[in-house]
Amino acid sequence: MSPLLGLIFLECAIAAAVVAQEEKEVTEPAGERNEQFQQEVAELIAGDESEEEAADREERGEEEKAASEEAAGSEPVSGEESPAAPAEGGQAEDEDEENPAGTAEVPPDAGLEKSEDEAIGEGEELALPEAEAEESEAAGGNQLLDDLEGTGIIQGEVFGPSGEGLPGVVVRIELLDRITRADQEGKFALADLPAGEFEMQFNKLGYKVATRTIILKEGESTTVSQALEEQPVELVDEEYEMDEVEIVGEYVEEDKQEIQFEIETESKVLGGSLGKAEFAKTGVSDAAGAVTKVSGANIVGGKYAVVRGLGDRYTNTTLNGGIVPSADPSRKAVQLDLFPTDLLENVNIYKTFAPDLPAEFVGGLIAVETLRLPDERVFEVSVGTGTHSETHGEGGFYSIPGRKETFFADNNDELVNHSILDSANLVGSRRNPVLQQLAIDARSFFYQEAPIFADKGSDPEWDRSLSIVFGDKFELNNGWNFGVVGSFTHETESRFEENQRAEFSSVTLSPGNAALALPGRFTSTAVNASGSFVGLGTDLYREAQIYTDSLNWGLLLGGTLEMGDDHNLSAVYFKYRSEDASVTLNSEQLRQDDSGASQLGVITGNNLETIGGETYQVYDNWDTMDVVFRDLEIWQTRGGHDFRDGGRGLKFNWFIGGGIAQEARPVGVSQRFYNLVDGNGNSQVVPVNPSNTQNAPSSFYLGSRTQDDSQEVKIDTTLSLWEQTDEDNHLDLRFGLARFNRTRDTTARRLSFTMGDRLLNDLVGDLDAQKDEMDDLMNGTPPVDGSIEGQSEGWIVGEATGNTQLTYSAYSRIYSGYLMGDLAYREWELLGGVRYEREEKGFLTQNGESVDQSAVNFFPGVIFSRAFGSENQFGMDLAWSRTVARPTFYEYVDAFTLDQANDRTFAGNPNLEDTEATNTDFRLSYRDPRNGDSISASLFHKSLTNPIVQIEDPFASGQITWANFESAKLSGVEIDFSKDLLQGFSLFGNVSYIYSDVQDSVFRNPRGFGEIGITSEGLEGQPNWLVNLVLSHDYEPWGLTSSLSYNFTGSYLSRVVPSEGSTALNPQPDNIMRQPFHSLDLILAKSWQGEWQDYEGKVSFKIKNLLGSKEEYTYGDLDILPYELYDPGREYSLSMSIKF
Repeated sequence: MSPLLGLIFLECAIAAAVVAQEEKEVTEPAGERNEQFQQEVAELIAGDESEEEAADREERGEEEKAASEEAAGSEPVSGEESPAAPAEGGQAEDEDEENPAGTAEVPPDAGLEKSEDEAIGEGEELALPEAEAEESEAAGGNQLLDDLEGTGIIQGEVFGPSGEGLPGVVVRIELLDRITRADQEGKFALADLPAGEFEMQFNKLGYKVATRTIILKEGESTTVSQALEEQPVELVDEEYEMDEVEIVGEYVEEDKQEIQFEIETESKVLGGSLGKAEFAKTGVSDAAGAVTKVSGANIVGGKYAVVRGLGDRYTNTTLNGGIVPSADPSRKAVQLDLFPTDLLENVNIYKTFAPDLPAEFVGGLIAVETLRLPDERVFEVSVGTGTHSETHGEGGFYSIPGRKETFFADNNDELVNHSILDSANLVGSRRNPVLQQLAIDARSFFYQEAPIFADKGSDPEWDRSLSIVFGDKFELNNGWNFGVVGSFTHETESRFEENQRAEFSSVTLSPGNAALALPGRFTSTAVNASGSFVGLGTDLYREAQIYTDSLNWGLLLGGTLEMGDDHNLSAVYFKYRSEDASVTLNSEQLRQDDSGASQLGVITGNNLETIGGETYQVYDNWDTMDVVFRDLEIWQTRGGHDFRDGGRGLKFNWFIGGGIAQEARPVGVSQRFYNLVDGNGNSQVVPVNPSNTQNAPSSFYLGSRTQDDSQEVKIDTTLSLWEQTDEDNHLDLRFGLARFNRTRDTTARRLSFTMGDRLLNDLVGDLDAQKDEMDDLMNGTPPVDGSIEGQSEGWIVGEATGNTQLTYSAYSRIYSGYLMGDLAYREWELLGGVRYEREEKGFLTQNGESVDQSAVNFFPGVIFSRAFGSENQFGMDLAWSRTVARPTFYEYVDAFTLDQANDRTFAGNPNLEDTEATNTDFRLSYRDPRNGDSISASLFHKSLTNPIVQIEDPFASGQITWANFESAKLSGVEIDFSKDLLQGFSLFGNVSYIYSDVQDSVFRNPRGFGEIGITSEGLEGQPNWLVNLVLSHDYEPWGLTSSLSYNFTGSYLSRVVPSEGSTALNPQPDNIMRQPFHSLDLILAKSWQGEWQDYEGKVSFKIKNLLGSKEEYTYGDLDILPYELYDPGREYSLSMSIKF
């Protein structure tokens, strides 16, 4: 703790040194400060003028000054009896001495003439001579000038003719000398206002100046909605009269890529973000899509974030500041496609650590913010439809037979007898009629409902979407406000995907056999002493067709109570449910196992068998039906209380929340049979493999449930020791405490459907008998009896759960606290502190194995920031921190998870250790003060100890597990930019290059003896290049917006394949790599303002993957068939929204 205390004492010393200087500056005469401000603004504007224009402006300025002096010395401009009435104590006379020339108030009807030579650049405002106070006010006739502060609030939004919010509008209350600017969405707020009646002025270049009178009562809040009219285009080349305006400095648009917004943490951390405006421009529909538009970030699997080359366990996700559990039990990373942008305000990615953030992230923290309190009543409805190039219009679609889809995706599937999952007894015994019936029910699952026996359906319906958003704000007594917001989304879609997969192993072939190999199925690495070719050959090849029906819906409800300016309470409820029902047909599959095919047969594509004098090509079919329900339910309550006075004092925020993440798989069936194709292409399905009659084929039913429960409580406190709000100087001490509990319970049941030995003997070699047996299976009348294979003449439904460890319970508890300081003085800011975290975790498996562990860590973090330039247009940030990545339940619990669709098993590794990281970041940035164009460059470096990588278990064939490498280093550069082009065009984007070096390590068998060396080209999911470009065009007169959004993701490691001892004479496959992917999306939108009921309308059209890129996973750079290849196709969607 001593480094932190030293930092705090240093900050206090610096603060004490600057207080005296600040107090001296506060006593400067207001007139001198105002003259200096006006001079600086004039210099800014003059910077864009030619020499002739500047000379002309100075000449006119001298003339206006002379006229102003003459008017001040003769008669009052406003018709008063004297220039100024003496104030108490002779103050008026003193003021005249400070400003002898005085200023004149320009009547609104006088106007200002403006010629073409005086054209003002974008973002600049027009000048108005400063008006002096009326005599009656100077004499104390208006109490507002005597007491310019109060507790009133004016907030609202400024609209353009199309109804869209106008950014950069200057909002001024001249009587109070209060000025602000509207944000990117046209919203503004003025606080600490006194009671009274005064006039507000709204000014923006290219729009007519608007004024309105406001009556504000003490302590109340008033909402204002103001529309601005555009200046007539035909008057541009003429002189025209304008309302009175004043130079208030140049408007600078917010950075288009790194928007600042209020979030749970108050720390200044490096990162990127997208808000609702960027959602619309880039055409993203969920938080996953938003992440892909931020520099150094990409998405794998369509839903999981990878930040700076680090994904899954290296990222963390919060919703409104609360940690979100994952609805996918196989991952720690949250499925970001669960958060539709219709329910979100913005998505932010933190790339650096501050002590008031959770320490459990190395790549990045995804901070998702839901819709906020509306400023006024809003009601918006959106409907949409869409189609997919590979799905619709292709002729037929397979769905799970008998499945019933409901509007809310109810898990009431009537296909399965749910007592099968809950029963703990072996089913299939003749002695128990109840269990016998369960066996029959299970049997119908395996074959009678098999999609291969069903007719292919018609084309699926087009995608459909519905969204409803509503909100309102109510003004209560005593300046209190209450607001509500709600949103509901509903989507359905169907997708067809063709998937090709190949697996390789070492093989030796004679020259003749090598010549028969199909293209890409064999590559030679050497020739042995006998002249045979040694190389890598396929031992599995399949072509699969995947049909998926998806339905999802989301609900958001929120309420906020504002108790004045200093206290607020809010509550949020979020619910999201998804259902995916998939049918996978492996229509052509050859593999070297109990299918009977040799590896040569797979390599040459020939697995021939002669039956009854006729030759057949034998294919092994492993078809699956799978229904997956995922639920994410979150509730949160939080409050903020500010007891500070005059910039000093205490404020704190508290948070209480919880969440439930569930995954249910009530229908998981893998069906095993064989397809015989004769020389004429005719095929028939049989239950027995004629190439391998020694082992009866087995089908499986797998049902599982997983539930994660989490609870979080935290409090964040800020002690403000010194603050100057006018220049944002402050010295704060922050501290907080938190507790996060998480539990997981997984239950599963696996049943096998196997042929008895006596029935098998009857079917071997008798093709007609096999046809009859298939008819019985299809009609639902096969014999189901006995539980002893050797005595059975029928099919046996048996217990297979005990063969794998599928059921377990696990828990994790994290206790944390932090202490940090934050010093900001003018262009400098220093933030630093330390976070304490203690984790307790453990698990209990179904066989009674129990493991409990605990660990204590301290995580320091420091961020230094400096602004440069006359307008702070340059910025520098330097950050250093230590963080941690902890393995998930799925990765370290000693249990198994089955992926039946891909015939793979995942095994946890209880020997996994936490990954510790040291992070360093440096960033330089520039933002043009004239137009908001920006560019920034960031350098980062990470040193990782015990990084975790997914590998193929070398001690268990077909099994996937995880291992710690000894260390890794990760370095990269990120460049972000935004640029306004001509004629309404704009361009923004980012480019990232990431390099990693992973030290070779040794993998030790967690379930036995033995070890093997492992190597890796990089970290899992870490691409070397990332590029995002968005070119957009806005044509406001027609309300048209168009955008092209391009993304490039370089190659990255998908899985490590252990290859110790690999040589030319004993080759092993390389690691599995995902190849580069290019994506180009088009978004077109038309907006309009309706007269009926004062509504806003919008129509959007999107095309995704215009380039038609395919996803490809390969064994390194080997010239063989890819490990996996599929075409995501193109998506076309059309939507319309109406907002009241």
